[in-house]
Amino acid sequence: MFMPMSLTAKAGTVAFFLRDDDPDSAPATSHNLVIGPDQAHPLAVSGYVAKGQPAVFTVDSIAAGRYVIWCSVPNHANNGMVGTLTVTP
Repeated sequence: MFMPMSLTAKAGTVAFFLRDDDPDSAPATSHNLVIGPDQAHPLAVSGYVAKGQPAVFTVDSIAAGRYVIWCSVPNHANNGMVGTLTVTP
């Protein structure tokens, strides 16, 4: 699950600070963050982040709108690693 599951940012360059602190997550599992209008059309994809390791994912020139965010590791979005990103002008 993403925490928080609903994000808001201003249009332009946006930095996301990623970290897997889920105590139930397997030690060898990595996650990523994908942004798109829906899960079939990714616009930006972070690198994979290992458990306990912090990462910064910067997206340049994101336009105002409503987006879906999810983890593209197989079955992760189906198991709740999905949320929303609202980008304001």
